[in-house]
Amino acid sequence: MGLEVLSEIASAFANIFNGIGSTAKILAWTGVIILLIIALGYIALGLFKAFRAIAYMKVKQFIMMMAVLGILFIVIAAVIP
Repeated sequence: MGLEVLSEIASAFANIFNGIGSTAKILAWTGVIILLIIALGYIALGLFKAFRAIAYMKVKQFIMMMAVLGILFIVIAAVIP
């Protein structure tokens, strides 16, 4: 019974990679996935640092940041249409 389950798992993985084709494509997809994981890590770190910086802002700095964001959103809204 144990070997049958292992055989089913192996055939499932074989079916996943069956449509990919060559080893080069598998390596390319592996590289893309690794780069995406690294990018997501940097994005998470950047968001954490941004929220931390916002939490330690003085009231005047926070109001200035919100004013700049408001102006930025108005400019973006004017450019998009």
